[in-house]
Amino acid sequence: MSNSPQTVLVVDDEVAIADLVVEILRQGGYDAKASYGGEEALDLARRIEPDLFILDIMMPNVDGMEVLQKVREFSLAPVLFLSAKETEADKVVAFSLGADDYIEKPFKKRELLARVEAHLRRAQDYHHGLDKSAMRGAEIELFSDRHEAFYRGRKLELTPKEFAMLRMLLEAHGKPVSTQLMYESVWNEKPDHSAHNTIMVHIRNLRKKIENVAMDEGALVGDADSGLSRQRDVKTADPTYVNPIQTVWGTGYKIDV
Repeated sequence: MSNSPQTVLVVDDEVAIADLVVEILRQGGYDAKASYGGEEALDLARRIEPDLFILDIMMPNVDGMEVLQKVREFSLAPVLFLSAKETEADKVVAFSLGADDYIEKPFKKRELLARVEAHLRRAQDYHHGLDKSAMRGAEIELFSDRHEAFYRGRKLELTPKEFAMLRMLLEAHGKPVSTQLMYESVWNEKPDHSAHNTIMVHIRNLRKKIENVAMDEGALVGDADSGLSRQRDVKTADPTYVNPIQTVWGTGYKIDV
């Protein structure tokens, strides 16, 4: 990694939000710069060649989607949307235009930094040809060659069997993996009467480790001094949270990548 800090360009017409994100990024060790409009952002981007972009969608004149389209004409740097717009249609359009991630406002400081770090690491690995063994999906990154897995940029401490199960789910690219196939592949044995329960327990532990990362991301920006105690359950803390490992009833499990 270069000794000089990586450059992040933050584009948001709300000055207070843009300046807040810049300050968070600078505290995280990045060379962050703010732009308060789409045209200005494109001019600045061509001059400084950012390593990563953070864009708002709703901006006057040139909105975030237009900025993204024009950025893709001259840059392959990761683009993260940070927006209050949260409909599925908005996300589909953003990803179809070449966005790499989508974070909803209000956002969590630690999550923002973790995602920035993850995308910059991925970009750097790609350019150095180091991620041939990498698999990614649903905010998970898995590196088979060094036996490491990350969720939202934070390392997961997995047992060998948990790692193998997670790899199988990512390799399936959103298709369900049966408990029978998972048991045969990971345990290298024919399933017996206890196979279903064995898989279920390991999946529960794997989900819990993923949820612990979500729980540790910190309070929403603006709520840091609210005095609220740490929630014991991720669904209590955030009712909208969905674990990436999903149960397919009567079949097994999947990860929508």
